[in-house]
Amino acid sequence: MNSWFEIHYNDPLIPNDYFKEQLRVRKETFEVILNHLNPHLTRQDTAMHDCLPPEKVLVIGLYRLSHGNSYVSIGPTFNVGKSTVIEAVQDVVNALFDASDQFIKFPTTPVETAASIETFRENTRSELVNVAGAIDGTHIKIIAPRENALDHFTRCQQHDFIIQAVVDGEGKFIDAVCGFPGSAHDARVLRNSELYYNAERGNILQAPVVTIGGRDIRPYLVGDSAYPQAPWLIKPFPEGTRDPEEQTFNKELMLHNICVDQNDPWDDDGDDYDRGNDDRNDDVMDDGDEIRDLLRILFVEIFDFTGLRNESLMN
Repeated sequence: MNSWFEIHYNDPLIPNDYFKEQLRVRKETFEVILNHLNPHLTRQDTAMHDCLPPEKVLVIGLYRLSHGNSYVSIGPTFNVGKSTVIEAVQDVVNALFDASDQFIKFPTTPVETAASIETFRENTRSELVNVAGAIDGTHIKIIAPRENALDHFTRCQQHDFIIQAVVDGEGKFIDAVCGFPGSAHDARVLRNSELYYNAERGNILQAPVVTIGGRDIRPYLVGDSAYPQAPWLIKPFPEGTRDPEEQTFNKELMLHNICVDQNDPWDDDGDDYDRGNDDRNDDVMDDGDEIRDLLRILFVEIFDFTGLRNESLMN
């Protein structure tokens, strides 16, 4: 009896929408993934049985990741046993993880950083300059773990863990960190990440430089109010500000515009930055505030709320 794989995978008439609904990727994207992972998913046949072809292994793995069905229920869908499903899923997850650094890569050189900045110029409505990425966190629901369950219980009234991610102007991931318990604050996750380490030591986000009002503005990330202010991370002015310029600046932040452009709601975490165990010098945060003010001036005064550039203020 043919399974889902034999019926649909090689069917040239299968609608792209149906394929994506089942595996969360288009057929063309699936083929790209398969091309990269093929060596990791190929197994040698034995005298006892024929191994699954790598494309079927990938289909089973993506199906499990897409729907979260139990291994037992997935088996009959593909005419394989539970143990085969488990092995296929583990192979796919391990292969994806091993290949992730090739595709999720934070820009480290001026050329790479400039390319990321360009994606914001091309794909967002904002006039803010030198934005290299947008950072945010999201919670992934899990079954309560046997150990440290309380650490994973959150204000969402569920057990989960946090993923911190940075995207470029096209919405592509350029950095991701996961594994922190759901009760951890976004700022704590950031402070314990390699991204924070490299940014604080000037290993990244150093060039290209834009000069505003005589002050050099290096590339920076934008994030919501849960994050600490820094020269390399700009967040909104406090929620509820009555200053019209600050209100306009907040609306201009790329993180907001990306969500609006993708028809997603923008859920600001509020101005609740967790300062606990933060050993940074207050001058660093002051520098971040100063840069945010300069960016506000750039947007409000240079573009004068109309988008008409005043070149005399750009140097």
